[in-house]
Amino acid sequence: MLPGKGDRMLLHIKRKWCLNHFEFRAQEQECVIGKKPYSFIILPHRIQVIYNGQIDLYARQRNILLRLLNALPILFRFPFTPYTIDFRGRRVGRTKMIDTFHITFQIAKDRYDLYTHTHLRHSIVKNGEQVALIRKDTETYMEENTYCIDYIAFSDFDVELLMFICVLVDMSYYPFDGKFAIGTKSVDVTHISGDTCPW
Repeated sequence: MLPGKGDRMLLHIKRKWCLNHFEFRAQEQECVIGKKPYSFIILPHRIQVIYNGQIDLYARQRNILLRLLNALPILFRFPFTPYTIDFRGRRVGRTKMIDTFHITFQIAKDRYDLYTHTHLRHSIVKNGEQVALIRKDTETYMEENTYCIDYIAFSDFDVELLMFICVLVDMSYYPFDGKFAIGTKSVDVTHISGDTCPW
């Protein structure tokens, strides 16, 4: 039975290293799988969210030149190349970086904001209202980053969207051994101001 809108839910996601991609699986929703294929440093990253064996959501970085520039250490403060987002074969949105700790994206008529508050906590805001909090476990073993997402059911495909955002957070802030990093540099973050957080 699917949750109704407004219900409080939990989602536990674990990253696993595979032969040619990182795989993300949700403990509560086994039919939803996130994939991040490996890319050479200058090639655009891709994110796939698979539902019941079919690619439901697909995101791809849009600009190879910008991806190359952002790979340079001197530009480490701006590591995010925008993504286009397709849902079930139809272009529905794109991401945009506001600053190093704030990413926004538009899907249809809804605006989503992803805020980083500490090196382990990120909030998701939909149209000005917080709908989820992502917490990363402090320990990482064998590249298996684990996340807990506390969320309020907010759409008909919120699990797929949360999986996409979790993969985006993982790629953007924990690309190596699970330590918080910006671009190519590790960062020690104790608190970052932003919109909303504690749940």
